[in-house]
Amino acid sequence: MELKKTVFTLFIFTIIIVYTNLASSLANITEFERSAAICMKSDLEVQIMEKIAFHSNRNGNTQIYIMNVDGSETRQLTSGEFSCTGPKISPDGSRIIYTSEVNGDYYLYIMNSDGSDRKRLTNSIGEEADPSWSSDGSFVYFRKEGSNGMSYFKSELNNATIDKIIDLPEKSRSFVISPNDNKILYTITKDGFYEIRMMNFDGTDDHRICSKKGYPMKPSWSPDGKKIAYSFSNKPPWRGGTSEIYIMMSDGSNDIKLTDKNTVSEYPGWSPDGKSIIFQSYKDGNFDLYQLEVNGGKIKQLTITDTFEGVPDWGNIKR
Repeated sequence: MELKKTVFTLFIFTIIIVYTNLASSLANITEFERSAAICMKSDLEVQIMEKIAFHSNRNGNTQIYIMNVDGSETRQLTSGEFSCTGPKISPDGSRIIYTSEVNGDYYLYIMNSDGSDRKRLTNSIGEEADPSWSSDGSFVYFRKEGSNGMSYFKSELNNATIDKIIDLPEKSRSFVISPNDNKILYTITKDGFYEIRMMNFDGTDDHRICSKKGYPMKPSWSPDGKKIAYSFSNKPPWRGGTSEIYIMMSDGSNDIKLTDKNTVSEYPGWSPDGKSIIFQSYKDGNFDLYQLEVNGGKIKQLTITDTFEGVPDWGNIKR
């Protein structure tokens, strides 16, 4: 009888030990998995963080900066004796293309989205401007001036050579490729006024899309390619005119005025979801950055400085 009781006691004791160890192991596994999930979630959140890149002379020489979409946590990305302007964030958010002045000439440079590994995009001769990313981020399109006039080029990121796409009309500027890489928007001076025009990637079907007579400038495609934002002035801003932000459908229809600030508002850019527009606007002696919702809403001021803040680009930054 005593033997049976002893065996039973040992059996119960063994079960308790096994259960205790098993529960501890499960708790440890659960904690490990929870920690891993938190790390994975944190990584994903960092990779898709929306940022606004722009240039500013707040520290003297004009350089590239980046900030949160609410205007907080501004950080300088470039530095040096030469100015850096017009940043464009790549589709995957890993890199930024921009223009830099070097000894009086302008060339395209590329860097990581944290400001590291800055280098010139091409090794060609002649000024470069108006960079646009291809939809997959493998090419950069840009306008280039040469001895025979202006042409539109593309450069593969892994290759310093460039390929000419088309020759450009005289007095044309502000070229930007469509999100599906098959259309080009640009502005041109005709009879003393500006026109926004569109053409196919090969230069065919070149036609005017903004019917207003005046000075439409700096067109910008919406992320889905269905709408175009731009600034418009009846009188050139450099002659005392004011400009406002407009949007229209890509065929020029449904032209809508978004701002009524009675000042110079220009360089509109789209949020990644196409619901908001960011732009620069003149107030109290300098330009700052502002944001508004396309479907209505108040204008929100993002930067408040006594220096120039402008030419913004809104994108998803990968870190």
